[in-house]
Parts: sequence; structure tokens; C-alpha cells
Amino acid sequence: MWPFVLLKILLNKTYAKNMESFKLSSSKKDEPSEDKKESSSVAKGVISLLILGGGAWFLFGGGLEQQAGTSMDRIEDQVAADSVRQYNLSRQGGDPIEVCVYAGLVSASYLQAEDQPNYLKWKDVEKADCKNAGM
Repeated sequence: MWPFVLLKILLNKTYAKNMESFKLSSSKKDEPSEDKKESSSVAKGVISLLILGGGAWFLFGGGLEQQAGTSMDRIEDQVAADSVRQYNLSRQGGDPIEVCVYAGLVSASYLQAEDQPNYLKWKDVEKADCKNAGM
């Protein structure tokens, strides 16, 4: 939070200096003074450091890993949901062995997603479907 406060203070000082040197009576564009050049380069340096620091944190401070972890959780949940849809399709028109196999795929998907309640539920479904198939 403190870098943003520092940036705000710096930008306010720069703005105040620019307003003091603003001349309404002059129609010519003057060369920037040394103070303007110096404060502008300091502001650019501070902004560059903030952007660079944010990028470094994202890459090395855990931001990238957190984003990857969130994406993996969504992918695992989507795989499990797709497996349930495939199981339901196999129940509608497949033979009992196919239904048993798809129940096993659903339970494996929930195991991969580390969703224990759904995994245990689908293991029971798998056992019942495989018993129905004579396996």
C-alpha cells in the first residue's frame, strides 16, 4: 500500500509545480525547465519500478502459482462434470459393462479432483453397476 501513497504524493507535488509554472499570458511553448524534467523523470522511474515490482511479484512471489492452481481446480471439476455426462449417456443406451466402465471413469475423475464425498458416492455407484453387469 505504501508505494501507492508515495506515488500519489510525488504526483501531487509534480502537479503543483506544473500549475505554479503555468502562464496564461504566454502563447509560445517554452522549453521545459530543469525542475519539470527532473520531476517527470522521477515520476517515470517510480512508475516503472512499481510496474516492475508488480510483475516480479506475480512471477516469483506466488501470483503465477496461485493462478495456475485456480485453473487446475476448474479443469479438474470440468473433467469430472464431463465424466458424469458421459456416464449418463452410457446409461441411456449402453450395455451394462459400458455403464460399469463409465462409473469407474467418473469415480477416477473425482479422485483426481480430490473430491472425497463425490468419489465415495461414485465408488458405490460403480460397485452397483459392475455387480449389475456381472463383474
